[in-house]
Amino acid sequence: MLIRTALLCAAAFTAAGCVTSTVPSRDCDGTECVALDEEFGAGSVTITPVEVLEDSRCPINARCVWAGQVRIRAQVERGGQETLVELTSGEAMPVYSGSLTLSQVWPAVTTQEPISGPEAYRFHFTWTPHMLDVPQ
Repeated sequence: MLIRTALLCAAAFTAAGCVTSTVPSRDCDGTECVALDEEFGAGSVTITPVEVLEDSRCPINARCVWAGQVRIRAQVERGGQETLVELTSGEAMPVYSGSLTLSQVWPAVTTQEPISGPEAYRFHFTWTPHMLDVPQ
């Protein structure tokens, strides 16, 4: 009985491993990340990137006068309240008694290969609550 149960579990595990996931990777170089329209939990807020507005980053294999930036539109939710914000990479934005930063964006820009479209982007956010913040 024990062997049959183990074999059934192994068969189920193997079959599950063959299913192709439609959910993009949440691991970008060892860092948690999300694609457009996926929720990112950061402390007491949930951030959902909804649109890439600008990607003017300097390609990693080029020399530029300006490093560039990424700007996105994102839905931020906390305690049942929602707001739509525009975030610029590396810049902290005050929202819901804290600061929200679009801290990393993937993939890197190169001169040889353009980013295939909005679905290729991945994002990581950092949330820093204000010192006197009281969760609701």
